[in-house]
Amino acid sequence: MNWSIGMSMKSPRLSVFGALCLMTSGLACGGTPPPPPDSALVADPPPSDGTPGEGLSEMDRGIAYVAQEEWEEAKVHFDEAIASMPKNGEAHYYLAVTQLNLGHAAAAEESFRKAVELDSDLYLARAQLGALYAGSEPPRCEQALEVLLPALESIPDKPEEKSLRADTESYVGFCFWDGKKYEEATTHYEASLAAEDLPNTRLALGSMLLEAKKNAAAVPHFEAYAKTVEKDPKQLVKLGQTLARAGAPDKCVEMLDKAIALDEAKVPLLIRGRCKLQNEDAEGARGDFTKALELDNRFQDAYFFMGVAWLESNNRPKAAEAFQQVIRIDKTTKVAKAAQQRLESLAKKR
Repeated sequence: MNWSIGMSMKSPRLSVFGALCLMTSGLACGGTPPPPPDSALVADPPPSDGTPGEGLSEMDRGIAYVAQEEWEEAKVHFDEAIASMPKNGEAHYYLAVTQLNLGHAAAAEESFRKAVELDSDLYLARAQLGALYAGSEPPRCEQALEVLLPALESIPDKPEEKSLRADTESYVGFCFWDGKKYEEATTHYEASLAAEDLPNTRLALGSMLLEAKKNAAAVPHFEAYAKTVEKDPKQLVKLGQTLARAGAPDKCVEMLDKAIALDEAKVPLLIRGRCKLQNEDAEGARGDFTKALELDNRFQDAYFFMGVAWLESNNRPKAAEAFQQVIRIDKTTKVAKAAQQRLESLAKKR
């Protein structure tokens, strides 16, 4: 396994419902907030019960193709339906869903907007439109909240709508987070979890709380998310780093224990050692750095933090020896320059 993850984590982008899916590629620790939950909105308002006619027949045919995910064929029939029934909001809604699944986000946005204008009861159209606003680059959260908040008020309180409510609450939470309104974001993320407890919502809420400096409140959400990635050592390592930043080095060690049980590589050993140092376990840290060096005897970072660990134990000769080894391997690197600064500091204290 390639352990080139470094000491930072990338933030996944927000995507939209439907064919664009909700994707997760890693953890977020600030910057762009992570995506809402894993589920997606469903295109399933009932067929129109208006006056029978050619337009309704075309719409029924389009809906049949939607059920089969035959999007090109569905679009033909919805275009015909709208030509006959230009003020039918539901036809515009289904056309928007079809356009979204064909990858035509701009056209879908316009069709969702038209559907909402024609029929204010189409809460699914509101939710989808808000998702597109929130998922744009950059996010248009002011516009998103204008349609998402009314959508939340309109979603029926039924078990079959729990995923829709969870996703919509999560998008609202994202938009409040994007505006640094952490209390409002927390309220809506928690409402999303109450509707459906999904891993990505836990991840988003934890990341938002961490950004808001509410570290203790963030930790349980990262722990809950960890249960879904127990077989993924890279994700466990990233979670460990996040927990260390949240001031929970003991939890970091737990995550790294699981990661190393799956893949005893030098980078996880280094990171676990650093977490042990943060947890005031210098001896345990040196053990991890030693194992990392057994895997790669030119691993400069391991020598550097070995020196730090010896300093924690007030063993200046051993610390100096470790810092000198960093410089012997390659004096041009950043870690070598940091080691040189440590050596100069030690020399001044003699």
